[in-house]
Order: sequence, then structure tokens, then C-alpha cells
Amino acid sequence: MNQSELEKFVDELALAEQKAARKIDDALKAWEERLASRNLELEQGMLEQLEALKKEFLNDEKKLKENMLRYHEDVKQQTDSRIEELQKIHDLKIKQLLRWLVKQVTEP
Repeated sequence: MNQSELEKFVDELALAEQKAARKIDDALKAWEERLASRNLELEQGMLEQLEALKKEFLNDEKKLKENMLRYHEDVKQQTDSRIEELQKIHDLKIKQLLRWLVKQVTEP
């Protein structure tokens, strides 16, 4: 191989190296873009799932509060009813006691 053929071979080799380096750079850039895109998709998916969980939590919290209020009202109503019953029984017992006392005082 003479000098000119050797120089030509070196030039071709350098050109091939440059092309290979460009291909590698292009492939790396494409991979980085795909990776960035995939990361963005995953992040968006996670944000959507987080938002759905927040909505579910708020909905469950609202239902729980409603159930607690309903239970409170039921207990209050039952308590009020029982107090009324006891008051009626008390009033009846007072009347019975008064009759008995009147009877004890008026009868010899």
C-alpha cells in the first residue's frame, strides 16, 4: 500500500468514525427523549392516581361524617324518647305517691 492509498484509507476511516459517532449521538438523543417522554407519562399517571385517591378519600370522609351525624341524631332521638318515657313514669309515680300520702293522712 502506497502513501496515497494509506492516506485515502485513513480519511475513509476517519469519515466512518465520524458517521459512527453521529449515529451513536443520534441514538443516545433518541433514547434520552424516549426516557424523558416515558418519565413524563409515568409522572402524569401517578398524578392522576393521586388525584383519584384524594377524591376517593374526600368522598369517604364525607360519607363517614354523614354517617356519624346520622348516628348522633339517632342516639339523640333515642335518648330524648327514653327521657320522655322516664319523665312520664316519674310523673305517674309522683301521682301515685301523692294519692298514697293523701290516703295515709286522711284515713284513720
